[in-house]
Amino acid sequence: MTDEPTGTTQDVATETPPAPATPDVEIASAETPEPTDKHARTEQRLRRERNAAREQLTALQAQLESLKSEKETRMAEETQAQLTELQTQLEAARTELRQERLKASLTGKVVDVDAALKLLGTEHLAEDGTPKVDAFLERYPFLAASPAAAPTAPGGGGGSQGTGGKKYTQADLDRMTPAEINANWDAIQKDLNS
Repeated sequence: MTDEPTGTTQDVATETPPAPATPDVEIASAETPEPTDKHARTEQRLRRERNAAREQLTALQAQLESLKSEKETRMAEETQAQLTELQTQLEAARTELRQERLKASLTGKVVDVDAALKLLGTEHLAEDGTPKVDAFLERYPFLAASPAAAPTAPGGGGGSQGTGGKKYTQADLDRMTPAEINANWDAIQKDLNS
């Protein structure tokens, strides 16, 4: 039994590890110098290509970021322009709506609605935007719509025309309030049927 190793730590420590395989490769490459030069040139070429590709990739990434930034800026500008245009359209629509409401509230109360709108100032508007018609007509009495008066004779003679009744026209109806139309409905209907 003396021939078998005892397995002590001291025996393991004295053993030498096997030699690495690398020196064999170096010796083999030293023996054939031509393939090494060829491999080195190929390796250098590949490194240059890799470095050039990395530089190109970096440049393309920077260009991509620049294009993304330009696109975002352009989209923001376009959105802002559209928003400004829509706000302008909204304000124009609101102004037109205000004018139409004023026209509707003045119709039948004044002779010329367009002239009244031109003369209507903020002092003649209530807080809610409706016109103060009475105050306006006190300031501009010549615009007040007269009640249904009998027209004068064609020659300016001052007498009433026809048999004493008023002949209503479409223009008269346009200027009349619904209450005036209702009050004179029989005569209006008679004139429209004849």
